[in-house]
Amino acid sequence: MKVIGKRISILKKPDLLSIVVLPTEDNKKLTLMFLWLLGWTVCGILVFINYFSITNRDTKLFVIVYLSFWAYYEFKIAQTFLWKKFGREKIWIQNNKLHYQRELKGRGKIQEYNTDLVNDLKLIE
Repeated sequence: MKVIGKRISILKKPDLLSIVVLPTEDNKKLTLMFLWLLGWTVCGILVFINYFSITNRDTKLFVIVYLSFWAYYEFKIAQTFLWKKFGREKIWIQNNKLHYQRELKGRGKIQEYNTDLVNDLKLIE
């Protein structure tokens, strides 16, 4: 196994080429992203709690629309944070098939491609 830097490892065997790419190890950025996620979550919870005290119908409608956008971005921020913390990319070529997987804590969908459909794929050593 050949390791390139702190994030990339390559395993080369006669019938297999495997590349694993780990996420960034910058803990400062990860901590800032966690604080952003925490602040976003707290703001959304506060808006949701105050929804029940609102009596104006138009304001309630606005808060519902706001909370739907908030929930979408909450999901996206959480997904990105988990990817940065626990994710990895795996690429391997075996039996004339190129396999690609975005793995998060051991789970992830494997996408499979025929190598005949891939152009200009070369290993540079």
